[in-house]
Amino acid sequence: MVAFTNSGQVKPGKDIVGTNSGGIYGWWGTTFAWSPDGKQLAYARSDSVGLVDLTKGEFQPKLNITPFQTHGDWAWVPGI
Repeated sequence: MVAFTNSGQVKPGKDIVGTNSGGIYGWWGTTFAWSPDGKQLAYARSDSVGLVDLTKGEFQPKLNITPFQTHGDWAWVPGI
């Protein structure tokens, strides 16, 4: 999240989620999306979809997924 000062400069940010392995096939990455009101942060990765606890920075899976075996050098990550 980006915040600005009254003069338009970017305020120093705060990490919400720390560095992590990203679950199964974590090398393919995690997708994030803010709710329209900016109060919740959703995530999707190859093994789950859920919300991020904004105070603890922890993933809260709402749906666990068996990763799709692509037999290639990519991993399927569902949309949010």
